[in-house]
Amino acid sequence: ASSVRTVIGAIAAAGRRPVLLASVPRTLAGFGSPVRVLDLATTQDPHELTQLPTAPTPIRYVVWMTIPSATGVGT
Repeated sequence: ASSVRTVIGAIAAAGRRPVLLASVPRTLAGFGSPVRVLDLATTQDPHELTQLPTAPTPIRYVVWMTIPSATGVGT
């Protein structure tokens, strides 16, 4: 967490806006209020190509985001 705070401070000091992304909201605990920004159910081709792919497989992508403040991060 302290390394993340250091990087957040450096990003803010450079005049940029830090954003944290995670697949589960608890990963962002202490950095702000997570908001789900992506919840996508789709299909993909199989990754293991030991045989010919016959059909796409279902997959779900969920992304959570928080925008921490440069000061008071983690409070």
